[in-house]
Amino acid sequence: MRKLLLVITIVFFSNVLSAQDSLDKLIPGKDSIWNWAIKKPVTTYSKGNLYSLIPDETDLFIEYGFEKAITCTYRNAMANTIRIDVFKMTSSGAAFGIYGFKALPGKKIIELGDESALYDYYIDVWKGSYYYRVTASNKNYGMIDTVLLFADYVNKRINEKGVKPFLASLLEDSPDYKSVKYFKGIVALDRIYRFGHGSVAGFEEGVAGKKDRSILFVIGYRDFRTAREWIAAGKGKLRHYDDIYSSFQLHDNGWSIKDKTGTPVSFLPYDKYLLVIKGKEWDEAVKDFEKVKKLFDLNNRH
Repeated sequence: MRKLLLVITIVFFSNVLSAQDSLDKLIPGKDSIWNWAIKKPVTTYSKGNLYSLIPDETDLFIEYGFEKAITCTYRNAMANTIRIDVFKMTSSGAAFGIYGFKALPGKKIIELGDESALYDYYIDVWKGSYYYRVTASNKNYGMIDTVLLFADYVNKRINEKGVKPFLASLLEDSPDYKSVKYFKGIVALDRIYRFGHGSVAGFEEGVAGKKDRSILFVIGYRDFRTAREWIAAGKGKLRHYDDIYSSFQLHDNGWSIKDKTGTPVSFLPYDKYLLVIKGKEWDEAVKDFEKVKKLFDLNNRH
């Protein structure tokens, strides 16, 4: 029995060390990049201590599928610093979801990794099951080139290619929708729009995209039966929770409400999906619903 426990312990700690080593190999070590030295020791994170790294986003990362992370800060002779944060997620879809959620207006898309967004003093990169950020301490001339140098170092050491989730591709391939966000649960959904009272729940994945002043949600469930059960329950809550919803109306195959700000929200079940448009009355929303259905038909997925 003692031998068995010893073997299990050795295997466990070997896996922990190999996982840490695998992340260590992704980032520059001592003297890997000329004129840049490690300022702070490399720090690794698991679910247990992730809060100390990203206290406001711990639940979000775990919901998408967080495995581990590593951070390191570098400094040059001019006292400028570069910081690398690498997050290993459970899948390329999870990493893409986090990457998309972190995206902000004003980004410049460049060819690095599977997709990357460059800002004034940092870059976000999605590659395979990894999301990483390289940040400069300032916007001084030449620093963004150094950011790209560090980002490329990591990129060349990730031997994976990501696959974008189908729902994300569905909207991103359409010129109508901007700021597309792929989500995996309520934590992420609430950051886009809070439906409340569990009126939208039980789903496996979803995507949201902005069009003018409206937002389209395509929410996917495990299968048709599961979708109908959760959608029916949510519909009942929308009808009866009059503290945040009003003006509930049934329409052909769908329904609409107004939220507590008076904004119209329209709902339409479609196969194993729930289509939702916030910001349009039913008659206008129907036109967009039909366009979304055509997108599914073009991709032979529904």
